[in-house]
Amino acid sequence: MSENKNSKARIAANNRYNEKTYDRINIAVKKGDKERYRKHSQKYGYNSVNDFAVKSMEHQIEKDISEE
Repeated sequence: MSENKNSKARIAANNRYNEKTYDRINIAVKKGDKERYRKHSQKYGYNSVNDFAVKSMEHQIEKDISEE
């Protein structure tokens, strides 16, 4: 029988992979803004709010560097 997609073993394996592969940044936004960002991300074709945030930060870094 194949392993359930959400089994404890699968979740633990995903958590180990994520811990090795990614750094986490937690941000707090005003009430209502989370939904606003989600809708914007969806409307403009981002894969997720995370994708939108990362691409926005990268864009700003490139802009800041080019202005130096």
